[in-house]
Amino acid sequence: MFRLGWHRDLWGDAHPNRNATWHGCCVAAWKLWTAPSDHVRHLRRLQNHRCAATGARLGKDAEVDHRVPLFRVWRDAEGAGRTWPALLTYWGVPNLQVINRSAHVEKCGVESAARARLRQAAATERNAGGLAATRALRDSC
Repeated sequence: MFRLGWHRDLWGDAHPNRNATWHGCCVAAWKLWTAPSDHVRHLRRLQNHRCAATGARLGKDAEVDHRVPLFRVWRDAEGAGRTWPALLTYWGVPNLQVINRSAHVEKCGVESAARARLRQAAATERNAGGLAATRALRDSC
């Protein structure tokens, strides 16, 4: 765990300490991060059984979703120089919401289109940079 910034490697050997035990709060956080759908009853109560996206009553097919998409968290973290503890808040309750399946499908479609536009813009930028370098090399010869 020390490599994630939660604990220190006291011996500097980069090996886990077999005598260490998990803190109770760490266990609860790990369970939430790895299986947020297990906490859907609690999240539903926090939202008064209303869909976070539409405001309609939550159906039986409601799903747990991240308010801020994780692809955006990773992309923005690189430029902002965020640390692991700051990034891990995006896996917790403040960034989780329960939304109806139909709203989730729509939200995922919008996010997928946004990711595709980002990839396309990055590819265009790389190609433009490559063309400029090729032109500069050609002009210098």
